[in-house]
Order: sequence, then C-alpha cells, then structure tokens
Amino acid sequence: MTRLTQTRVEEAEYKVFTYREEHFKMAARVDISRLVFDKNFKRQMSNRQNIIRLERIMDTQGCHRLMEECHVPVLVPESDWQRRVRPRLVDGQFNQLDVDIDYQLRGQDHENLIVAARKKLSPSNSWWIVDVYVTQQTGA
Repeated sequence: MTRLTQTRVEEAEYKVFTYREEHFKMAARVDISRLVFDKNFKRQMSNRQNIIRLERIMDTQGCHRLMEECHVPVLVPESDWQRRVRPRLVDGQFNQLDVDIDYQLRGQDHENLIVAARKKLSPSNSWWIVDVYVTQQTGA
C-alpha cells in the first residue's frame, strides 16, 4: 500500500474545497420527504444502533436542523436548477426549495440523522436544511 504524503493530502483537500466553492449555491429549507439516499457501501454498513442513538438525542435535545454540521449536502444537476428545483425566500429568513412533485433530492450524507428526524418531526413541521451544490452534466 502506497503511503500518502502530506502534500498529496493537501492537494486532494484543495480540490474538494475549490469544487465546493465553485458549485455551492445556498443553504435552504426543504420538505424532508424530498430527501433520498443512494444505496451504497456506507449505507449497507450503517446499523440501526446509530439511528436509535440519534433518536434518543432528539428526545432530549430536539432536532438541530439549523446547525451547519447537520445540513444535508445535495447535488442538483445544472439542467434542473431553477426549473425543477427552485429557490424562494420565505418570511425574509430562510431560502426554501420548491421541488417538482416527481423530483427527489439526493442526499450525500447524514442519512441516519434524517431517518431519526422523520420519526420525531410532526408532518406540519417536517423540514430540514440542505446545502445545494449545482453540478454540470457529464456527457455519456
């Protein structure tokens, strides 16, 4: 196994940082039912114990939806931004995403947190904050 040098680690971090800076559009409120998560290795390794732990935390502390570390990053193709996923300012405080009825936002992280929150939030108050990254279509 090849050992990474600090220089390579920093180069990789810089690429991620630059990508985020270029593609980040906004933090916005969205109906929690619009969030879906792809089945991948990380999801398969996730166990129910973490969800139960998060539910217990929410029982005592509530859902911390506004804290930046709890935001769910979502990727929106450039062709869908402003067409199928539209931001609007709500009550002068939050941006909110209006999402077409047949469209889902693909969450990139915090699936267990969202699973726990869906059980704790009432239907009339079931929103979460997402960080929107608009991505370019890659040709196939």
